[in-house]
Amino acid sequence: MKKKINILALTSNPFTTNLLFSEKYPSLLYGKKIFLREDKNIAHVNLKKRLKKNNFNIFTLNEYNKKKPKIDIEIHFYSNIKKMSQSSKLYLVLPEHYLIDKDCNYDLIIRKYNKIFTNIKKFIDNKFFFKINWPLKLYIEKPFSKYIRKSFCIIASNKTLNSNSVKSGYAERNRIIKWFKKNKPGELSLYGNGWDRPFYDSYYFNRVINYFFLKLNLSYKFLNNEYKGICNDKIKTLKKYNFTFCIENVVNEKGYNTCQVIDAMKALSIPVYFGRQDLKLAIPENCFIDYKKFSSIEKLYNYLSNMSQVERNKIQKNIFNFCNYSTYKEFNEINYSKILLKHLKNDTK
Repeated sequence: MKKKINILALTSNPFTTNLLFSEKYPSLLYGKKIFLREDKNIAHVNLKKRLKKNNFNIFTLNEYNKKKPKIDIEIHFYSNIKKMSQSSKLYLVLPEHYLIDKDCNYDLIIRKYNKIFTNIKKFIDNKFFFKINWPLKLYIEKPFSKYIRKSFCIIASNKTLNSNSVKSGYAERNRIIKWFKKNKPGELSLYGNGWDRPFYDSYYFNRVINYFFLKLNLSYKFLNNEYKGICNDKIKTLKKYNFTFCIENVVNEKGYNTCQVIDAMKALSIPVYFGRQDLKLAIPENCFIDYKKFSSIEKLYNYLSNMSQVERNKIQKNIFNFCNYSTYKEFNEINYSKILLKHLKNDTK
């Protein structure tokens, strides 16, 4: 009988690490509130099943501590974290961008891990770094173009990068919010964590002010017309809007994206996207609005506001067809499993 291969899987959060392969793995933890993933974490639920079929046992931290199995491969998801086992192989899957998580700095992870699976294109060498992207369920159950929608939406947190950079999407997001407050009050709906604190274009000022507001548990009502609080269900919320501003936390980084553009598409809320320069290699250009093509927020606003229902429906149809019928595999959760399984099999022969 073929020997079972034991894998230990960890995340940096002690709570989420034990839910990594559960339908209850959260998309967001905010205070004591837990917000579950709309897709019920299908990618990792199915990954565990596929691993089991291929003779791999995968353990979460609680299971490892109870059973104390000998671990062959340890896998860290999303961040560079402390190794727990005596395994000879160590993988890192989808580390956060180093401008957001300083522990994912290239020099740190290249020295520590045998293999790193990333969507940051400039690192991919097919020797230590291998291409993978977020595994997402793209399927849209039915079109809902007749849904009565408002105009504009952003779902994001009020944060900054861990260092000052021209690649900051936070700064651009702040400019959009301030423009709407000044010029079109009430037309933009803003959801997310931290918008009851001040925010500034200056990186250093923003970090200092936010530090003291968090430390002293202060709040500041600046966005009375715009800020709607935390949304319990992203997709349900996004269905209410014609357009969603999808401004990546880190912009102009080839290959790198988060799930926000896909979330908007799944709600048939047309993404207004600013992030990876090569998004069109993964998603057809007729499925989103390229934010960078407009020289000012005012020109972009005028273009979107004057778009007819017929034009919006055409883009929504393009999105529906891409999500439901495209054979492209970059975000496919089956492909995600195949990539990891291929490497696991090769490294345990």
